[in-house]
Amino acid sequence: MSYINRLRPASFISPESQEEHFFEVDSLERSKNKKGSTNEILDSNESISQDQGNTAWSFPISAYFTGKDYDKKSDIF
Repeated sequence: MSYINRLRPASFISPESQEEHFFEVDSLERSKNKKGSTNEILDSNESISQDQGNTAWSFPISAYFTGKDYDKKSDIF
């Protein structure tokens, strides 16, 4: 089975031209982590760790542009 069979369609709308452009992805993830800070105390071997809340959601993707004029589509993206 080739990678072409595992690709899924996706699209985005260009903010400038308002045109819809299609691309394909083989994986889409989302992640959210915790932020933290560490304060080191002067004249001591101790530190204080504090929870600073959550980070923003991130959605890393691997996008593929295929077909005629794939290079122009990827430049627009």
